[in-house]
Amino acid sequence: MQEFQSIVRSSSGEQAELTYKEACDSPTSKKYGNWRTYLQSHWERRELWCIAGKGAEMCGNHTNKYAKTTVRLHKDTVLSRCKAYNVTALVDFTCTVMEKYYVRRLRSFANSREVAPRLPLQALLKKAEYLNTDNITRVTTFMYLVPSERSDGKYEVDISVGISMCEAGKHGKFCKHQVGILKCFSLPPQRYLGLLLKQGTG
Repeated sequence: MQEFQSIVRSSSGEQAELTYKEACDSPTSKKYGNWRTYLQSHWERRELWCIAGKGAEMCGNHTNKYAKTTVRLHKDTVLSRCKAYNVTALVDFTCTVMEKYYVRRLRSFANSREVAPRLPLQALLKKAEYLNTDNITRVTTFMYLVPSERSDGKYEVDISVGISMCEAGKHGKFCKHQVGILKCFSLPPQRYLGLLLKQGTG
C-alpha cells in the first residue's frame, strides 16, 4: 500500500517513474509476482490515477470530493437520513428542499456571512508574510513572478485562471503565492474567496 501510495502522490512524472521503478525492485515485488503484475498493468494507464498526470482542473482536489459532498448533502439536508420516501417524494424534495438550501448558502456567501472560506484565507495570509511588492515581479496584467520561501527560485502565477507553478498551485489549489499577490497589489478579494468556496473549503 505504501509503495502504491508513493506513486499516486508523486508531484511530477519523473518522480512517479522513479517511485514506480523502486516499487518494481522492492522485496515485496520480488516476493509476490501477482503484485508486480498488478502494478505493471496499472502503470500503463497511470494518467488516470497518478497525481502527476492531473492538471489544474482538479482545483487542488485529487479525490471524488465533489461527488461525496453532494451525496452527503442530499442525505442530510434533503432526506434527513430517512429512507421512507417514494419516487414522487424524492423528486419533490430534491426540487424544493435542495434548491432552498443552495439559495440560502449562496445568499449567505454573497452577503459576506459565510465565514468558512475566510478562515483558510487568513491562514494563507500569515504564510505569505515574507512576500512584498519588492520581491514580486509583475510580468503582464495577470502574470506575476513570486519568489519561493525555501529556495531562490520563482513561481509563475496567472491570476486570470488562478494557477501557480508551485507544487500546490499547479493542480489548481489556492496557494500562498496567489495570496501574496492579493495582499501586495490590492486585488479584489471576492475573486479569491470564490476560488476557496469552489475548492470545497467552505
